[in-house]
Amino acid sequence: MIKKRYTNANHYLLESLTLKKITIVAIMFSLFVISGCSSQNKQDIKQGLTEVGHATRDATTATGHFFRDTTKDVIENVKDATNN
Repeated sequence: MIKKRYTNANHYLLESLTLKKITIVAIMFSLFVISGCSSQNKQDIKQGLTEVGHATRDATTATGHFFRDTTKDVIENVKDATNN
């Protein structure tokens, strides 16, 4: 078996860290940071995420209504144009 040679430590490090390992490290770091927050900070983070979620939901609903109404108008215009 031929062993692979690395030109420097960075190549070895980049090749040895898989996406799975990086993801686990990121999750552990996030949990460590959040566990250090006070209860009030955690509540503020939760409230902020809830507001983002509600804004996203509202924007999605508005977009859906826009396309629904536009489609209805287009269909009515096509019917009117073909009937005349």
